[in-house]
Amino acid sequence: MDGIKPWQLAIIIIGLVGGIGLVGWNLFGGEKIQQADSVVMVDVNSGELFQFSVKGSKSVLIPARHPDTGERTLLPVDKGEDGGWVVAARYMHVMSRYKPEERTSIDAQGRVKGDSGKIKRVP
Repeated sequence: MDGIKPWQLAIIIIGLVGGIGLVGWNLFGGEKIQQADSVVMVDVNSGELFQFSVKGSKSVLIPARHPDTGERTLLPVDKGEDGGWVVAARYMHVMSRYKPEERTSIDAQGRVKGDSGKIKRVP
């Protein structure tokens, strides 16, 4: 450290203090992000709605397995503008995996037809 000038040392210290301050602000400051604790999914074949808990470290693979049949036919849904359920836009491409004659409960735009609003909870 014999060749370091005082202004160079000051820049290094200011940089370190600033970096530590930014890390602390990002970790402990600002608004907390609310994370979902459940996800609603629809069976593309029957139109049944299911609510899966994702609290803690739980997760759901997509397409998810139907709790009764064990087939991977469940896709996430969101509330549409009209109040009905719609397959999440991000997963619309998955609809091509299912034959149109099998997925009669969901139209081409991803809207769930005739859903009763009853949601079965899955632990």
